[in-house]
Amino acid sequence: MVSRVHLRCDGTVFRDASILETGTTMALEQELATYQTKLPELKQHDGKFVLIHGDEVCDIFFSTYEDALQVGYKRYGLKPFLVKQIQAVEPIFYFTRPIGPVQRVS
Repeated sequence: MVSRVHLRCDGTVFRDASILETGTTMALEQELATYQTKLPELKQHDGKFVLIHGDEVCDIFFSTYEDALQVGYKRYGLKPFLVKQIQAVEPIFYFTRPIGPVQRVS
């Protein structure tokens, strides 16, 4: 059993001992690793969507996310699969919001 420490938004700390270390991969971890490994070959289809199940990369490249998703459900049903847009350079997104002073409620 693994105990992890988490920090809540209010600054308090809690331990989560309910996480079991099983040695298994997380959902889509294998598919994401396959995407990274195959990316040099996939770059020729930049902008298209790829369908990946485990180590298997679908040999059809899709123009829309919806098309790839539909084929994924037909082929794999409810088994995990990844639909990802092929991008030679992954964009970095920054999410900001103005944060003012904390107001205490009395």
